[in-house]
Amino acid sequence: MTKELELNQVWPNWPFPTSKPEQGPKIDNTMYSPTFITANNSTDTITIPMPGTTGGATFVFADDEYEEDSTLNILDERAKNYGPFIDMATITQNLKEILHAAPSWENMDADQQESLEMIVHKIARILNGRPDYADSWVDIAGYARLVSERLEKGIIR
Repeated sequence: MTKELELNQVWPNWPFPTSKPEQGPKIDNTMYSPTFITANNSTDTITIPMPGTTGGATFVFADDEYEEDSTLNILDERAKNYGPFIDMATITQNLKEILHAAPSWENMDADQQESLEMIVHKIARILNGRPDYADSWVDIAGYARLVSERLEKGIIR
């Protein structure tokens, strides 16, 4: 992840349209004169101009933070709970084939279909991974509840 992307995660509501990639995103706000966030790759810092200061705010980043791939870390963690994705995907697709072949499938509302598809996704995670991982069971109950509340009480979440 680049330093600019990480900064945009910290302040997601600030408009940072990119105008000069080598200088980073431009602050587009009437409180500021047109100024650029600058990233110094040799020192792993980003400086942001701030009102009332002469130099702005400087953020320092750890070198190893950018060497790791956060997506791979998440995938590895998920594999511990749910097993290999390719195996889980095969189970999920087989269960979905059963759903789609059922006589009432075409007559269901979109939320009913999606709820059932998400439930079989969670079932596949349980069958392929750790059956004692409570999160999957909670999710199954949640997807069923979304539909039951709409049908019984007219509540749409």
